[in-house]
Amino acid sequence: PGFPIPSLDLKRFGTMDTVGVRALFICWVSYASTYLLRKPLGVGKSAMAASLGLSASHLGLLDTAMFVPYAGVQLYFGWMADAIGPRRTLACVLGASALSMVTFGSWSSLGMLLFLLFCNGAAQSLGWSACVKALSANFDSDSQSKAMSLFSTSSFVGGVVATAVAVHLLASGGWRAMFVAPSLCLAALAAVVWLFLTDRHPGLPAPSQAARTDPKDAEEAIGSSKSSSSSSSSTTSAASSSLSFRQLLGIPLLPEVTLAYLCVKLVRYAFYMWLPMYLSNQLAYSDTEAGLVSMTFEIGGVAGSAGMGFFLDKVFPKREIFGTGAVLAACTASLVLFSLTSSFGMAANVLFMVIAGAGNCGVDPILSGTLPVSMAKSALARGITTTDPTSQIAGFVNGIASFGAIIEGLMIGLIADNFGWQAVFYTMTAMSMLTAAILFRAAAAL
Repeated sequence: PGFPIPSLDLKRFGTMDTVGVRALFICWVSYASTYLLRKPLGVGKSAMAASLGLSASHLGLLDTAMFVPYAGVQLYFGWMADAIGPRRTLACVLGASALSMVTFGSWSSLGMLLFLLFCNGAAQSLGWSACVKALSANFDSDSQSKAMSLFSTSSFVGGVVATAVAVHLLASGGWRAMFVAPSLCLAALAAVVWLFLTDRHPGLPAPSQAARTDPKDAEEAIGSSKSSSSSSSSTTSAASSSLSFRQLLGIPLLPEVTLAYLCVKLVRYAFYMWLPMYLSNQLAYSDTEAGLVSMTFEIGGVAGSAGMGFFLDKVFPKREIFGTGAVLAACTASLVLFSLTSSFGMAANVLFMVIAGAGNCGVDPILSGTLPVSMAKSALARGITTTDPTSQIAGFVNGIASFGAIIEGLMIGLIADNFGWQAVFYTMTAMSMLTAAILFRAAAAL
């Protein structure tokens, strides 16, 4: 499917052509738009609490209801885009998400709100792995890292735009008016994906063929030379269409990358879903001010995500894991400075939140995009599987990491109710420090 268009050599992006660029554009817009049905929950928390009489713990349950299926479905059905193709998978993701949330604002029952958020989380869970699969199938190895770096900005640009849209809808119509228009937008995008996204670039070889052409590249891409002699998993069931959890965990660096990404997501979603309420309760911002200032974390994320690959190549050449840990250490330092200068006014708050966002979000292209693609090539080269596992590995990493988003909902609500909002901030700072330590340890083991 997809209408043929003439090839065009875009020299700036290596071997990218218009088929790949079209796939990148569709995936970018589609994934960015999923935040239109995530961000309203964070922006509207204070209004929902006042309207429905919900405590912080109840609000935490709303986060959990959405992120439990978001993580779980990826773990067990991350192979879906490998089986039916990214076009069908992504179109279903967008359509089902729209259907689940279009009536959300019409309900006052906490149970019904939890059910609809559960459906939305399940629907959106396969979006990332479908997009990673589409990009890996529409770009050759020389261009994949560039495409993935550009694609990774979608979540942060989408978050900024979705926050601005949610703030506008909240101010103009209250929290109940925040879901209909975004749902219609996602429904329209589902049709676009179905009609125009290509499952695979017609000029690229099958992934199994590409991996066997130069298996050494697949091994070196994830720095796995020390562990190439290990594991019985390298000789297990090559005929299996999907990898077992044991085989997945036997892929070099996957456990460390997954755990680090879990901590990154815990911190990130704590800021996504609770920063407006923290600013309102702890720093006395109005609801509108809190919503707008909270966008600065995601604005920093856009810059960090877009520039992280260039930064690591220049400052930490061939030391990506260590460099990623250093970036997250800088993010931790920024959070400490935010806390120390929180009473200095909005300018100081914005400055340190932008830096924190750049560090926390900037590592996404590495942890959730480039490395899973490289790990999939490694699995093929080692004979662990004979079918392309890119979608499954990306889904596994993103799925396990999404438990961070589940944990933050319960954690933040309980900490805020029992210890106050400043304790919430200290906890997130400690989690950021732990993430840097995990990556430094992984880098030392290479």
